[in-house]
Amino acid sequence: MSAYLILDIEVTDRAQYSRYIAHAPAIIDHYGGRYLVRGGTIMPVSGSWNPERMVVIEFANVALAQQFLNSPEYR
Repeated sequence: MSAYLILDIEVTDRAQYSRYIAHAPAIIDHYGGRYLVRGGTIMPVSGSWNPERMVVIEFANVALAQQFLNSPEYR
């Protein structure tokens, strides 16, 4: 069963974030993940939740998502 990481990202250090996005895609790919959503315009339809940047990553299962999150490469 697929597992999804849903990230609500607030970028506070543009330089550090640029380094992060230069390396993250290869690490995500290594653990079998794939981006479904990466940035773009966000238009909330109800409530007050309004994330700055939304990212959704799909993995084949929860175990792979956890391996990715706990990996030394990602940390």
